[in-house]
Amino acid sequence: MMDLKAEGSNNIMGFIFGRTGVNPQTGKPVIMLNGIYSQMKGPTLNENILKIIEEQMGGRLHADTIVIASQHGGKIEQPKGYEKSEIELEAIRALQNTEDQPEKKVYDDIGNVANGKFKFSGYIKRL
Repeated sequence: MMDLKAEGSNNIMGFIFGRTGVNPQTGKPVIMLNGIYSQMKGPTLNENILKIIEEQMGGRLHADTIVIASQHGGKIEQPKGYEKSEIELEAIRALQNTEDQPEKKVYDDIGNVANGKFKFSGYIKRL
């Protein structure tokens, strides 16, 4: 989803991986992050990165929610403004199976549903 680079450098220091979906209660987009993976560490870095995602990506998409899973590949301390909770989401992925149908299953920190409704458990922030 996004590479992390030091200012003035082309060296990638990390990345943010995620996908998008829909809040079935509002019909608005949801930004779903697997996690923030970086050589640099710390809550201040994470909060600054999340602020950019919230303002630039969330604002442009008119998203009403951002969720962060961060379960298997690493761990993130609870970011400010996020609450640990559950929410029903609808996953939307442009993936097709061998029968030319929308793919139903995937595996990542967010969940195992590629297209369809599922219950997310992790960090949630309403925008």
